[in-house]
Amino acid sequence: MKRMYAGLAIIGTIVPWAFFGGYFTDGDRQPFGDALFASPLMVGFVADLTLSIVVWLIWSYRDARRMGIRTWWLVPVASLTVGLSLALPLYLFLREDVANPRVAAAN
Repeated sequence: MKRMYAGLAIIGTIVPWAFFGGYFTDGDRQPFGDALFASPLMVGFVADLTLSIVVWLIWSYRDARRMGIRTWWLVPVASLTVGLSLALPLYLFLREDVANPRVAAAN
């Protein structure tokens, strides 16, 4: 499972940044905040994703404390620099050894 989570984290980084990179390298662009809130549809997507990330961070923080995962701090960094598409598989990757110690010991 760790390999799958690692692969999903890589894909979850590349795909959003393929779009973000095009936006940030385009010289003729509107300000970032204006682009995010350009329409009610975009506001809905931003609100939904923001709420999802907040719930994810609260849950993963509590779970990391319970499971003894010391590198949880990478999850909010991933959320802020890429998004949930990286943060979610990254945390599952970090959690895998603690959640399945027999599998981790066999590898």
